[in-house]
Amino acid sequence: MRQHQLLRTNRLGASITALMATLLVPIPGLAHVPQSHTPLTTTSTSDLAPPQQPPQQPFQQPAPQSIQQQMEPQQSGMQQSGMQQSGMQQNAAPNRSKGDLSNLELQIFSLLQADKVEEADAKIAEALNEARKAKKLDPTILYLAGFSQFKDEKYNDAIKYLKEIQELPAGNQQLSLQDQVILQRCIAECYYRQRDTKNALKHYNLALLCAGNNDIGTLLRAELEEGLVGCYLLEKRYKEAEAPALVLAQLTATNSNQLSGLCPYFWANVYLAEIYKNLGDKDKNEFYRKNLVGLLVQMMGEREQIENTVGAVPLKAVRDRFLKDYMADTHPQSLGEYLWLATTFKLKTLPIIAWQSTSPGIKSKATIIAVHGMGLDNRAFTKFAHEMRARGYTIFAIDVRGFGSWMNASGNEKIDYKDSFVDINNLVELIKQHNPSAPVFLLGESMGGAIALNTAAQFGQNLRGVIASVPSAERLQAKRMSLTVALHFLNGPDKPFNVGTQIAAQATARPEMRTLWANSLKAKNELSPKELMRFAIFMRRTQSHCGDIKTLPVLMIQGLKDKLVKPQGTYDLFAAVKSDDKTMMIVGNAEHLIFETDNQNSIVLDSLSSWIDKHSGENQALP
Repeated sequence: MRQHQLLRTNRLGASITALMATLLVPIPGLAHVPQSHTPLTTTSTSDLAPPQQPPQQPFQQPAPQSIQQQMEPQQSGMQQSGMQQSGMQQNAAPNRSKGDLSNLELQIFSLLQADKVEEADAKIAEALNEARKAKKLDPTILYLAGFSQFKDEKYNDAIKYLKEIQELPAGNQQLSLQDQVILQRCIAECYYRQRDTKNALKHYNLALLCAGNNDIGTLLRAELEEGLVGCYLLEKRYKEAEAPALVLAQLTATNSNQLSGLCPYFWANVYLAEIYKNLGDKDKNEFYRKNLVGLLVQMMGEREQIENTVGAVPLKAVRDRFLKDYMADTHPQSLGEYLWLATTFKLKTLPIIAWQSTSPGIKSKATIIAVHGMGLDNRAFTKFAHEMRARGYTIFAIDVRGFGSWMNASGNEKIDYKDSFVDINNLVELIKQHNPSAPVFLLGESMGGAIALNTAAQFGQNLRGVIASVPSAERLQAKRMSLTVALHFLNGPDKPFNVGTQIAAQATARPEMRTLWANSLKAKNELSPKELMRFAIFMRRTQSHCGDIKTLPVLMIQGLKDKLVKPQGTYDLFAAVKSDDKTMMIVGNAEHLIFETDNQNSIVLDSLSSWIDKHSGENQALP
């Protein structure tokens, strides 16, 4: 048993071309963020004291680097001070400089840069066949062959090539200790993607066994520990998850004085709170819950300060910057290693973000909690939040479990509607705890509208009202989608496939919005047949829960140019609500996306503001 040292959009996260560009383009604007941030001034969580952390350092604009430079050692003396002192193998392959890259790697790199992925695959296959015939297989070609299969989600084929590296004669392997750790990590990732947790655990542990007490980089070691945590959480082996989660918390805490390290530290606390909740340890659960709440408040303030200072920073720019840090820490030694590490890098983001008044001393009129639709995430409300903040409101946007930030939380990737209800209620209670008089409204769109109605039915006591935009369960082109799901079910009920393209095409007629949806790093464009079946069941059951909303004010909104859902489904939900204080708003020219778009309708927002103001008065009777 390993002893823990307590001293860790497509499915690849970004297109191959984008990953190539990552290492060639500097990130504009981030170097100008001030070191300190303005204290939070909000009607909700401003009184929360974040945990004591070292002063936050600003983003520093990195110098542009080529992929070859990324694969060079960060310090000229690394081999002496790192490899020798740490006890790495003396026959390890030397760190490779620009001139050391093989002609094959340079050719593959050029093809991928030019977005000629199929040509790159053909070149890799050709080189692999030639190497086999000449009996000159080496890790470089096998890594590339494995990656070629991995990116197409052919995980078993990818594992075959990776394991073939282990079987090479000793003279052909030329693997440093770091290479061996990365190899086991890549094999583990393939198993984890298939939810083969038994074999994933085996190879995560093998990677840590290879690493021993040697310096393999804090980020890589944390990644391995998080892999163990995720596997144990999926298997509900919470006691076994505790030790690696504690190691992960300590590893991420060492870098929590940087913005790039603060979010991983937050998620380590999320894991520990979940573990102790399931172990029935109330004291430890409460300790980590308080810690993660403080961290969340701190990070929301940091994010908002950056946005207010330099404008909204594209998530891709943030990912590029943090990926550079990750590569500097992991030292990939070949193009193959780089591609594997870059495409499996998991950017940690916030499950809740906020937009609060930028005018000191101005009290917010009300707080709105926004819940996104199928496939989207909390950032989809950015334009809506800016418009509503200008009208005097505070806005929080939350990621539904299984979407957005949760997709990169190991062991928490599964869509969970019920836990999302609890998350929303916890946020409401947090807001009310620190400002009992704050009027809080819950707003959701599409799937988020159904989640808002279900949450209001179960936890409506602290809400002033619920707004459900296009929550209909009745889909247009439902038969086409059902046939698609049935065909994919035969290929594998748990195997995700792309549904985002069809949903986006029906949700909006605007090409720019479809492109934003397709390219979003946090969008969930692929779902499995099982997930889609559960989604359909959840949406249809919403109507029965609407009858439990008996006194809470309800506003429903439906666009008549909606090409995704039938308006009648929304009307049926409206009729099912028992509350007498209910309003239906019909927008004649609105598509499916009304609030999660960059093209906000000022008339709709004015009507929404009037409805909220009407129900925000101090004399407004609470349900």
